[in-house]
Amino acid sequence: LYLFGRNNKDDEELIHKTANFLRQKHIKNSCCVHGIIEISNICASECSYCGISPYNKRIPRYRMSPDEVVNTALMAVYEFGFKALVLQSGESDAYTIDELCRMIAEIKKKAAVLICISFGEVGLDNLKKLFEAGARALLMRFETSNPELYKKTHTGKILDTRLSHIKEAARLGFLIMTGALIGIPGQSTEDIINDILLAKELGAEMYSFGPFMPHPDTPLGSYPA
Repeated sequence: LYLFGRNNKDDEELIHKTANFLRQKHIKNSCCVHGIIEISNICASECSYCGISPYNKRIPRYRMSPDEVVNTALMAVYEFGFKALVLQSGESDAYTIDELCRMIAEIKKKAAVLICISFGEVGLDNLKKLFEAGARALLMRFETSNPELYKKTHTGKILDTRLSHIKEAARLGFLIMTGALIGIPGQSTEDIINDILLAKELGAEMYSFGPFMPHPDTPLGSYPA
């Protein structure tokens, strides 16, 4: 909390230098490059900050066919050299769980690639089906560790359901990629620190933290970035 409260240039420079020293010590300049394939932007979750939520009536919606998804994945591997792919969609019934599993199994049959899934809350039993099909990583941000703030920004949802998916995925053997939004309206500095600690507690292999960027066609569209 003390470090987060430093706002003069010398302190910030020292913090950045220390962070960079630790990065160089542990991972040098290594970098994980993964290709994200947005297979559909149809979403039923009413997240008050997200540009693909049902609040946005102006965005054109699409759904790639299973063949398109498989062919795009194979092109990413064989033409562009990707070794890790994220298959991502809105949280909806645009695909059945069987369709998702068949796509993953087909890609795995034809290419040696790490597949990360990001389909939202699919149900704990379905996580196991996706793992058995060949998915090996889960990208699922919890967005905020504050249950009340989560409830305010995710209509009809609770944080515990989100966390149960991440914990079950870790138990099954998925690599966990998770984190939160920074600067979401109503968030405190203590919340951000708790977000970092929660990502650590969940055993994240990759921290996914991003800034709040207001989308004009959402309930939080008028708030500052």
